[in-house]
Amino acid sequence: MRQVLRFLTLVLFFLPSFSYSLDTKKLSKERYWQQLLHFCDGKSEIDSKEFFLSPKGKTDAKAELDATLNAIYYDKKVFCKFPARVKWLYEKIPSLENYQTCEALENLIENYQASKAVLVFPTAHINSPASMFGHTFLRLDDKKGLALTANAVNYAAKTTETNGLIFAYQGLFGGYEGRYSVLPYYKKIKEYNNLERRDIWEYTLNLETPELRRLLTHLYELKDMYGDYFFFTENCSYNLLWLLEIARPNTHLVKNFSIKAIPIDTIRAVKEAGFIEDVNFRPSKTKRIKSLLFEEQKAKGKLKEAYHAELGVELLQLKRTQNKIDKKGYVTELMQRLAIRSKLPTLPKASIKKPPNPLSAHQSTRLEMGMDGKKALEFGVKLAFHDIYDVEKGFITGAYIDFFHLLLSKEQSGDIKLKNLNLVNINSYAPRDKIFKPFSWGVQVGAEAFRNQTYFKLKGEVGLSYAYHDRLFGFIMIRPSFYYHDSLLAGVGPKLGMIVNFEDTKFGVIGEKSFYSDGGDDFHAEVFSTIMIDKNSAINLKIDSDKIGQTKADTRFSASIFYYF
Repeated sequence: MRQVLRFLTLVLFFLPSFSYSLDTKKLSKERYWQQLLHFCDGKSEIDSKEFFLSPKGKTDAKAELDATLNAIYYDKKVFCKFPARVKWLYEKIPSLENYQTCEALENLIENYQASKAVLVFPTAHINSPASMFGHTFLRLDDKKGLALTANAVNYAAKTTETNGLIFAYQGLFGGYEGRYSVLPYYKKIKEYNNLERRDIWEYTLNLETPELRRLLTHLYELKDMYGDYFFFTENCSYNLLWLLEIARPNTHLVKNFSIKAIPIDTIRAVKEAGFIEDVNFRPSKTKRIKSLLFEEQKAKGKLKEAYHAELGVELLQLKRTQNKIDKKGYVTELMQRLAIRSKLPTLPKASIKKPPNPLSAHQSTRLEMGMDGKKALEFGVKLAFHDIYDVEKGFITGAYIDFFHLLLSKEQSGDIKLKNLNLVNINSYAPRDKIFKPFSWGVQVGAEAFRNQTYFKLKGEVGLSYAYHDRLFGFIMIRPSFYYHDSLLAGVGPKLGMIVNFEDTKFGVIGEKSFYSDGGDDFHAEVFSTIMIDKNSAINLKIDSDKIGQTKADTRFSASIFYYF
């Protein structure tokens, strides 16, 4: 009798699995189930073991579905641990009984009162390589519509690392945990708009109430989970796409970014999928301060005094956000400045020129093909994402960052030679002015044709840049360089340049002189122009000249077609 009871108990335990065995294989292949598991190429991109009820759940969607069905019967915690999964299963299997709501989830949704979602894009920080691609996060507005009291949904690498090189290395190879978090939007504004002095673009999404609920329900499932963070692929912007796919299951966003997920490219994908209905620009504190400085220089009399006083208040607030003054001293000085300001005329509304929408910029991958004056053909590809030859429209002037830029030439003899390979090439020409005085810098790692040989190269540069508005800027740099073929060759010398920008055209002049450790020297100069044909194609014209030691200068003219995708 005891054996019979034991047998019946086992049968009852496994009955749900057997009952749904005919359906679970088919159900597990449905796209929404795989979206809920963040499945891509046959496995989940979530790396937390706690995200799976089955030991095989990371790579077996059916095993995870079977385990979830069993949990519905034998572990009521599943209703609060994975409410989105459970909800979907009840919709797909009408015979399932005893559905339970999750009180903690309902309280969260009631607390957020989300009525609108906004995709927020803080643009590049010109002096920070870790943020030169920009960043994206979601803002959830409540029914009152007050942005600064809204909640921000963010995905980021969990780290306290302050060393930029270590951060870059770990970020490239998945050395950090990437986690979702929710925090007040005003804190993100303080971080990006004030502390980091980055402009912010806000793209309002047309998500309906049921879609927002699906998003929040899935976000609730992810609150304690993580995935390995990869700077180029599974990053901040990429992982927001999962949330939008869950909100609107018939969309395809994630599959477009298997090689790289640059923030602006993900925003383009969101727009093309029909999510974006409106856009708003929020200028950085830097722009506000520079606008006041510009108006102060033009004004006269009491109005000039008012601009000067207003500028003083803004600079004091910036000083406080940078922790350059303690709270007590800040409050005392602020009251004094505000008292002076209150006695002066009211200023006209600030006129800050709105830059082009980043969505108007070219795509981030570039193919190029051209010919020089010696009838050599040139072929090139740049994986990402914007260099000094690309038109600035939609980008931050002076901020250039390339990854894997390969340029080959086919000589008249038929030989194909490496002309240049930049594995990474960053130039940060941050303009100085009366208030902000950053240093400009650059780094370049790769290989190039040098002295008729292919040399590995490591180059740096540091110096100063100055600009006249956003149209014209120039720089003067000191450039150390290291080449290696059979032995190490070191060099150093000045680099000067000037860039003139128009909406669809740019002109540039660059010259550099290098003195090498073997006693040799060389000089390179170039004049170039890039003219946009349309948003994703351009013509690049260049005259460059190289002179090695006392040899005659070699001057060439080249013309290339740029195609962006």
